[in-house]
Amino acid sequence: LFAINASDSSMEPELRINDILVIDINCKPTPGSFVLSTQDDGQLIIRKYKQLSGKSKEFELVALNHDWANLIIESDVGERIWGVVVLLVRQFN
Repeated sequence: LFAINASDSSMEPELRINDILVIDINCKPTPGSFVLSTQDDGQLIIRKYKQLSGKSKEFELVALNHDWANLIIESDVGERIWGVVVLLVRQFN
C-alpha cells in the first residue's frame, strides 16, 4: 500500500484536489474501481476503470469531470494499471 495526493480536478466531484488516496498494488480492478494508471507519456493519473468487453483486453479509463478526456487502452490491464484506490482521506476545513 502507498498513498498519493490527488493533484487535479479530473475526478471531481468524487475525488478532489489534495485528497489523499491509498493505493493497493495487489488489488485487481473491477468495473467501477478507481485506479492509478500510466498514460502513454508515463504520467500517472487516477481514473475510473470501465471494462469494454469480456473477451478483449480493451478497457476505458474514465474521467468524472467532463472537461478531461477519457482514455481507451488496448493493452493488458497489468501493463497500465499500477493499483486500485482502496481508501480516500479528506481533510475538512
